[in-house]
Amino acid sequence: MSLLFELAESVWPSRCLLCSSPCITGPCCAEHALPRELPGPRCPRCAAKLPDALPDGLECAACRRAPPAFHRAIACWDYWDQPPAREHILAAKHRHRRDLVRYLGSCLRARLGERGVERPVLVPVPSHPARLIERGRDLAALLAGAVAVEVGGELLLALRRARPTRSQGHPLVVDRRRNVRGAITLSRAGRRLSLVGRDVWVVDDVLTSGSTASECARALHRAGARRVGVCVLARADKGGHPTERTEPTGVRSEESPQVNLMSWGSCVELRRSLLHPILPVPEVAS
Repeated sequence: MSLLFELAESVWPSRCLLCSSPCITGPCCAEHALPRELPGPRCPRCAAKLPDALPDGLECAACRRAPPAFHRAIACWDYWDQPPAREHILAAKHRHRRDLVRYLGSCLRARLGERGVERPVLVPVPSHPARLIERGRDLAALLAGAVAVEVGGELLLALRRARPTRSQGHPLVVDRRRNVRGAITLSRAGRRLSLVGRDVWVVDDVLTSGSTASECARALHRAGARRVGVCVLARADKGGHPTERTEPTGVRSEESPQVNLMSWGSCVELRRSLLHPILPVPEVAS
C-alpha cells in the first residue's frame, strides 16, 4: 500500500490547499502550514494573550474587571501573530473555499477534543440576511456544521440577527458592545428548542472584543442554557494591525470572481449616516 501511495504521489503530487503549490507532508505547503498551538500564555475566559511573565491559565485583567457573558473561550490560533492562520480564514471567508472550511472545521474539532469537549451543542453566530447576500455564505454556520459532522455534535440554529449592524471592525464603531446590544435574539427555531440546563458552544471564525459572543451568550442564557462557551478559529487583539490586508493574496478561488455590489444593508447604513434625521430610513426585514 505504501508503494502505491508513493507512486501516486510521484504522479499526482499533493497540492497546498491555500496556494496549490506542491507540498510534501500535510495538506499545506511549508509557507502556509498551520501552527500547532496558540503562542504565549492565555486567559482561560477569553483566550486573550497574557504577558510572558504570567502563567498560562491566569484570568486576564479585562475579564476580572468586566467578565464576559460566556464562561470559556477556545481558539486554535492567534489572528495577528500567526499569519498562515489568518490567510486560511480570509480565504475561507472571501473565496468560497468549502474545502478550506472543512479543513478548518477539523482543526477546530481537534482543538475542542484536546480540551475535553465531546459531542458539543454548537450554535453559530448569526448573520443578518443582508450580510448573507453580500458575502454569499455564512462561515460560522459552515464551520459549526463541519465540526458537528466530525464529532457527532448537535448543530442548533438557535439565534438570529434582529437588526443589521455595522461590522465590528468598522471605523465608525467606537463602542462594540453598543453596536450589537439587542441585535441578537432567539430565532423561531431557537424558541422551540429546549436549552434548559444544557452546555452550549457559540461558534465563530474570529474572537476580538468578545462583544458579539457575549450578546449571543446572553440570549442563550435567557433561553435557559447552563453554561455558554465560545470556540473560534482565531483570537485577535482589539488593537489589531490596521495596516495588514483583509483579503487573502495568492489564493486560488473555487468559483469565478463575483462583482462586489453594495448590499441592501450597506445602502441602509449609508443612507442613515448621510440623511438621518432629515429623512426616515426603512429597516431591513429580518
